[in-house]
Amino acid sequence: MRIYTDEGSRSIISSEQDLFFQMLQAERSKGAENDFTAPSSPATSLGFMYAIPPIGAKF
Repeated sequence: MRIYTDEGSRSIISSEQDLFFQMLQAERSKGAENDFTAPSSPATSLGFMYAIPPIGAKF
């Protein structure tokens, strides 16, 4: 994967098959009254995860 920024580009190479890449943090939905639609994720700007937390179906 290659990421392009104003400061240049970065390449990310992994030998792992099932690795997900997280870039930046999503904001919580304004109408969300609970945490079922905002799954937890690493508190960082860039992250690597082996699984993506599920989003609940009940609001």
